[in-house]
Amino acid sequence: FGSYGELGIHHTMLSDRVRTEAYRNAICQPWLHGKVALDIGCGTAILSLFAASAGAAHVYGVDASGIIAHAQQVVRRNGMDDR
Repeated sequence: FGSYGELGIHHTMLSDRVRTEAYRNAICQPWLHGKVALDIGCGTAILSLFAASAGAAHVYGVDASGIIAHAQQVVRRNGMDDR
């Protein structure tokens, strides 16, 4: 998991608009509203934020690498830390 603790790999993945938008389109659906979501290997928490924005009642983001500290900041800065 060491390589996923660095921001570079996450920047590369997030810069892939087709990939990121495909995930967003799959997650931001009515079926998620009111449900609890678990984002295993959450990285920068972008998918967790998509789930919260889609109306998930609560989202748990879990990551085994050091990126988790960055993910916590991202969630807090987006005002989603209560979700």
